[in-house]
Amino acid sequence: MIISPQVRQRIHFKILLITYKSIKDMAPEYLCELVSIRKSSRKLRSSSQIAQVPVSRLKSYGDCAFSVAAPNLWNRLPANIRNASSLENFKSLIFVIYCRAVMAQIERRTLNRRVAGSNQSARNELCV
Repeated sequence: MIISPQVRQRIHFKILLITYKSIKDMAPEYLCELVSIRKSSRKLRSSSQIAQVPVSRLKSYGDCAFSVAAPNLWNRLPANIRNASSLENFKSLIFVIYCRAVMAQIERRTLNRRVAGSNQSARNELCV
């Protein structure tokens, strides 16, 4: 199944919101049990709230499970977003990231169309 980039980003946004709530004990208990933060023996800046990712046996379906997808997405976030002080702050930071990603995709599509259009006009000039 092919999912458009905007839909995929909205799905990721929702998964990250649920993950934040799970880590902060704002979600139902059954969700909180699916996401666990790795405890480090040392105080490192890079290890701030890194989620443990369980191993999935099935790459096509197993990686789509919340217990696998949520920690993977969470660990990709910058530390300042993972350490957001409130849910509203977290939402706004995530929203900015995904808006930038959507705008970058739109710009790439526009650029690809311009390049394709200029290649077509160059071909037309050669044929004349």
